[in-house]
Amino acid sequence: MARSVPVPQPQAVPLPLSALSGAHRQVPLRLGLAGDPGPTSRAGLLLTTKAQAWRLPLILHPFPETGLTPAALLAEARTAQLSALHLIGPLTEAMLPLLDDLSPMARQQGAVDLILFRNGQATGVNTGAWARKRAMTRFLAPLPRAQALLLGAGLRGRAAACALASAGVKSIAIFDPRRDRALALSLFLTQGSGMRSTTLPSLDSFCDRRFDGIIRAIPHAMPNALIRPGNLSPRHWIIDTDPEGSGLTELAGTLGCNHLSGRDIAQLQARRLLDHLTSATQQPTSEGLRTARPFPYRRL
Repeated sequence: MARSVPVPQPQAVPLPLSALSGAHRQVPLRLGLAGDPGPTSRAGLLLTTKAQAWRLPLILHPFPETGLTPAALLAEARTAQLSALHLIGPLTEAMLPLLDDLSPMARQQGAVDLILFRNGQATGVNTGAWARKRAMTRFLAPLPRAQALLLGAGLRGRAAACALASAGVKSIAIFDPRRDRALALSLFLTQGSGMRSTTLPSLDSFCDRRFDGIIRAIPHAMPNALIRPGNLSPRHWIIDTDPEGSGLTELAGTLGCNHLSGRDIAQLQARRLLDHLTSATQQPTSEGLRTARPFPYRRL
């Protein structure tokens, strides 16, 4: 049977203060959704379910893909008098120069997934980075974490790597089909967090004894090297950041590995996003990850 380290579930989390107040419940929260259609639809369903559980009146305002520029999208969101705008995909980087302020974590990651509209200001925050940090820190606390293998060095991989540094992982090897992205992330981690970091040109030399765990943060199919006999064993821990799961998650369950799924991380992100929409947690800032400077390579 698969072993899975418990991740905080929504029912164990106290309701926001605004959810407990009759007066606040009468004020609907208007949230815009913009980005890739598939992930946007899934995020909307998850947020609606959680808002109902928290007794929050949430109204979703999806923006269809109509070729709007980031500036035009931001203007439409303001005109619609939204409480916030949730971004998915390339918009998370494209919106940065248009915002009035950024939270420390958003500035560090070079990406925003939630824009808060308050007092005429548009402030960008990164709820996904917060969720990865919280989930990975708690998941890895009882597990060995001297060395890890990170698959993917894009936006999701960048957030995962910073979360791993905050969780106390000592050394990380990065593989990405685009070697320039892997090298840029490795340099960023070495200079910004002190974590030992290397890159792998391929996974052909993958060895069972080199890593305590594996993190999948890559949109492509699971590399075949991981499913070769002996490359994975029950002693490995597995983190799959994809909310839809993958063959790696299924393999971890079959082998009995400790594993953290992207669905668990998505639940925490939805909680954080709704927290920002309630009067109980109006502060847009959040504690940064364990790196000393922002990620400088935004076009990679």
